[in-house]
Amino acid sequence: MAVGVALAVMVLVLGGGQVAANDTQNLNRLLNNQVIVSRQIMCVLEKSPCDQLGRQLKGIIFLNQTN
Repeated sequence: MAVGVALAVMVLVLGGGQVAANDTQNLNRLLNNQVIVSRQIMCVLEKSPCDQLGRQLKGIIFLNQTN
């Protein structure tokens, strides 16, 4: 659950922080998809290849660690 919340926050940051009703539905679908969530977690942990979302998440995590 905490990982899902963390991913949700990261996705909101990527989108500029403003969420429309459609975006909320899409975000919920994304976070409820265990395959996608697991893929992003494994990417961030550098245990599997990254897709575009995974690369963006890693970039956000890196930026937050350096600030």
